[in-house]
Amino acid sequence: MDEDIVLIQSVKQGDRAAFDLLVRKHMKPAYAYCKRILNNHQDAEDASQNAFLKAYRYISGFEGKSSFKTWFYTILTNECMNRIKSVKTMPVKSISGTEHDLPAPEPRLATVFQGDADFISQQVKEAVNSLPERQRLAFALNCYQGLDYKEIAGVLSCSYENVKVLISLARKSLRERLKNLVKDGGMCL
Repeated sequence: MDEDIVLIQSVKQGDRAAFDLLVRKHMKPAYAYCKRILNNHQDAEDASQNAFLKAYRYISGFEGKSSFKTWFYTILTNECMNRIKSVKTMPVKSISGTEHDLPAPEPRLATVFQGDADFISQQVKEAVNSLPERQRLAFALNCYQGLDYKEIAGVLSCSYENVKVLISLARKSLRERLKNLVKDGGMCL
């Protein structure tokens, strides 16, 4: 049985320590996801913490029809979108690198990049941030959080086919915007 499901069952029976384990397991990826969406450290911390509070409050409603990760990322995405809507504008895009920013390129891709790694990281981050909201969310959930298309469809409340289109369009836009950073079209987007 999935470790998350076992922990959720314990939480439903009043075991707060089990929820602490869920938080420890999912906090770093949740924060990283929020940071990519909100582009602000404090907002990302607040959004991820609020999402965990909501998950705890509503855990009794978790029926197991989807994975905990899908259920939780739906709460997390809604929390991020509510923060963006409350500001009424997209947040300022941060160009400073932190340990939670974009992951390092895969070793097989490292040789295709030209130029300075910080510059490239900044360009990739800006390109991802420039994507339309739903494309950016689908792309981030897939590439950075490892959710499959079916899970993303559940998080974004759309069809599997729509997720395929969103990610395809995101990759096409990123390839076009970042074409000057790679030799011979070698980047896997």
